[in-house]
Amino acid sequence: MKDLTQGPILRQLSSLAGKFTLNIVLATLSSLINVYWVGRLGADAQAAMTLALNPVMLLLMLAPVLSVGVRVLVAQAVGGRDSARAGRVFNEAFGASLIVMTLIAGVLWPNRLAFGSLLTADPATASLIAAYLRWLIPSVVLQVPGAVIGASLAGTGNLRPGLLVQAGALVLNVTLPPILMFGWLGAPRLGIEGAGLASLLTGVAGLGFLLLYTAGGRSDLRLQPRLWLARPTALWQVLRIGLPTGLEGGVLACYMTLVTVLLRPFGPVEQAAIGVASRLLQVALIPLMALGAAASVLSGHNFGAGLGRRVQEIFRATLILGLILAPLLCVALNLFSRSLSGVFSDDPAVVEGCTRFLQIVSFSLIPTSVVMAAFSVLSGLGNTRASLVTTTVYTILVVVPAWFLARLAGFRPDWLWELMVGMTVLEMLMALYFLRREFGRSVPTHASDRVAGSLA
Repeated sequence: MKDLTQGPILRQLSSLAGKFTLNIVLATLSSLINVYWVGRLGADAQAAMTLALNPVMLLLMLAPVLSVGVRVLVAQAVGGRDSARAGRVFNEAFGASLIVMTLIAGVLWPNRLAFGSLLTADPATASLIAAYLRWLIPSVVLQVPGAVIGASLAGTGNLRPGLLVQAGALVLNVTLPPILMFGWLGAPRLGIEGAGLASLLTGVAGLGFLLLYTAGGRSDLRLQPRLWLARPTALWQVLRIGLPTGLEGGVLACYMTLVTVLLRPFGPVEQAAIGVASRLLQVALIPLMALGAAASVLSGHNFGAGLGRRVQEIFRATLILGLILAPLLCVALNLFSRSLSGVFSDDPAVVEGCTRFLQIVSFSLIPTSVVMAAFSVLSGLGNTRASLVTTTVYTILVVVPAWFLARLAGFRPDWLWELMVGMTVLEMLMALYFLRREFGRSVPTHASDRVAGSLA
């Protein structure tokens, strides 16, 4: 377990952010490769994949309830030099993940046909959604215990296993989807079902590796089956921290579902465009997401060690780096959005929709960098409620006006994207308010609390 309570903050933050960046890049590339291959099947298949992910993400909000809470508590335990507590938190959360995995499968699998009809008025697209979910659902449930193991290891500062899993997933996502979708190398031609089956096989391989890693004596954390379903002592704290994050994921999933529903009058082309554009925006957010993940782990270690002033320095360093990165990302999206969109779709209408979305929403990246810096540090302190409140307010202030706008003659998707940018500024102000309040309430900054590191 790494000691992140001493040494230069900027160096530690950059090192962790670099590893998180690589991890997220590999995961995002895997997702984009799936988008690329499904795009070869046409706009209807792209729309089906985009729509199918919405109900899945709504149920998958249960995964962060465990993974975020376990990462924060493991980080705080490691910072406080309590390895026994870190191990118990890990094992109790893993046992709970097995129950969650069963619940998600039980809700999604029987209703996969109904989801297709609910999400689109086009029968062909609804049929494709149901076919994709047939294999996607079991692949998704495997992500829950995998996320708990990965988050626990990240809480100790060990990101290597997660990097290996993502690298393996990238290789499999390059090779398996075209073989299964298009019948290469003599395999049956499964179409969009092949994309779902490839995801399942990739998930099985990733979880299998993580289980072997934590059971094979090479990890600071050990799987202890006797603790999985025993009377919990730390699980309630995991849930207290993670539940707001899970609910926030549910709010975001509902938000994206409502956005796609508002786009129904424009047909599957516009829905496919938002699906591709959302993933490209995720690529642009990778540096900020990685910086936030690093800040969360680093602040968790130092909060656990009682180094309040150092936690404040972590926020300042995160904010500075974010405000350097965000304008560069905004310029890049405005310059290259059309060419990037063309990589993932041959349909000119889909490309045009992607381009409009990215060029407008790119201006939200600067306030988003502030939001991520504030809430990442708050997460490390164990406060995830503030992010839930802010996200809920943001969603209401976007969706309610958008619902009325969609009923006006001449409504265009651009109106919705511009509304999203404006509400991000309000989101930033709320994030700063919550962080300032938390610093004044629960972060010790006594004279004896000297900053062990510096920004230089």
